[in-house]
Amino acid sequence: MPSQPVYAPRLAGAAIAALTVAAAAFGCSADTSDPAGNSSSESATAGAAPGSRPEDPYPPGTEVEVADWSVRLSNLRFDVTDEVLESDPYGYGIGPSPGNSFATFAIEATYNGAGSSALWYEFTFGAWADGAFYLPCPATTVDDIYETPEVSSGKAVSGTICIEIPTGVGDVVPYLEQLDSNQARTFIAIDPDAPEEVPTDGTSSTAPLPAGSTAEIGNWQITPSNLRLDAISAGDPDIWGELPADRQIVTYDVTGTYTGTGIVSMVFEIEVGIWADGAFYPEDCEATLPGYWADAPDVENGGTATGTACAEIPADITDTAGLLFYVSVAEDLTGPVYYIQTG
Repeated sequence: MPSQPVYAPRLAGAAIAALTVAAAAFGCSADTSDPAGNSSSESATAGAAPGSRPEDPYPPGTEVEVADWSVRLSNLRFDVTDEVLESDPYGYGIGPSPGNSFATFAIEATYNGAGSSALWYEFTFGAWADGAFYLPCPATTVDDIYETPEVSSGKAVSGTICIEIPTGVGDVVPYLEQLDSNQARTFIAIDPDAPEEVPTDGTSSTAPLPAGSTAEIGNWQITPSNLRLDAISAGDPDIWGELPADRQIVTYDVTGTYTGTGIVSMVFEIEVGIWADGAFYPEDCEATLPGYWADAPDVENGGTATGTACAEIPADITDTAGLLFYVSVAEDLTGPVYYIQTG
């Protein structure tokens, strides 16, 4: 896991946080320009295209073609401030200004252009409500859209956007704004009363992949398995550090098949760990493990590396039923995080 937040995609780094806080402090005053990003003469033109104004957004559930992307929005949720701040993977989130709160919505997008691109290279995101624009909140969600990777044509990304809005504000309409010379905005409505849509590809902890499943992370196919609780007890000679009284060491097996080019090491490209009760417990323990996964040999295309991994989780966990494996890009959350049942 990264040790500090990476706000670079959010309009030149920490500037987005400053913009958000400033906007909130001044009540997020309405932008006097046309909501679609047009000049005043253009805004007077009759017959504006659907989705170009907040008064006429695309209907909920619509998949919209914007530039080189097919985009769909869902899961508008209000008053989620505590949830966002408590689950911020970096722990550096800034709370909302008095009278404001956080809301989130989900984005699914498929790239249809040439070469490759990242969604946040081409768009910024926000919401329109009661005549004002509202910017992304200065916090990172677990599956933040600004943390998604660059993808090639035909590939999809998904994630969430957090926005800071006045508590109780009505008629919230999310939008995407193109980061080009036109700066055109596309407004897409979301029904806040619609049932929550949960991804089925394993990228949500509420809908993990079945035990034994393989997660495709970059050029790797990773399968974690065989979780063993309390695998190394305090006082065991294999423990070379001090195990806290409120922690236990669990071990599990990791198998990875490489599909890329060159010769690489699995441990340098992949992060594995345990997810429990909303918290991540990355692979690490102060113990010596036979067949440790970090000692697995480098492999080339088609090669497989295997080994034993470990984690220190709360000692009071006695059942694997509530535990999940997670798999992500090493040392970062710039790619999807996959969740897999432990048994």
